[in-house]
Amino acid sequence: MKQVLNFLILFSLSNTIIFAAPQDSVKVNPLNPAAGQVSIYQISFVATDTLYPDGQIIITFPEDFDLSKVIMAGSTTINGGFKVSVQGNKVILKRTGLGRSTIPKETVDVKFANVKNPLAVNKQFSLKVEFQNKSNQQIQRVEEVKVDLKGNVSNPSR
Repeated sequence: MKQVLNFLILFSLSNTIIFAAPQDSVKVNPLNPAAGQVSIYQISFVATDTLYPDGQIIITFPEDFDLSKVIMAGSTTINGGFKVSVQGNKVILKRTGLGRSTIPKETVDVKFANVKNPLAVNKQFSLKVEFQNKSNQQIQRVEEVKVDLKGNVSNPSR
């Protein structure tokens, strides 16, 4: 009986380790976290699935952010380029179909420019980050990410 119990405990632990998803695998970093200012946003994540050259990353911002001037994206780890579009409060970074696929457990980053931060000072916001294949099917779990905005609003009209 003791051997069976040890086997069940070992089996349970091995399944937990094998199937555990990385916690906090998505990070969002505004390069200018000042309230009311325009910033480049950097997203870094550990891929849990393959992101093919025709996949896309969708970032959903709270309504407080101004995304009307988001125009470009780039990456130091994903080659092939992105087509950037904005639909309401979503920034869609669609891979152009060129470049290589990212592989599971690979650390990946992407930056996009001209997000205007809301005027709220010293407030935390939640962004939703999702990864999809060309058929718009989710390929990695959707993650809610917290972003802190700090500082004084020195020139909110910029």
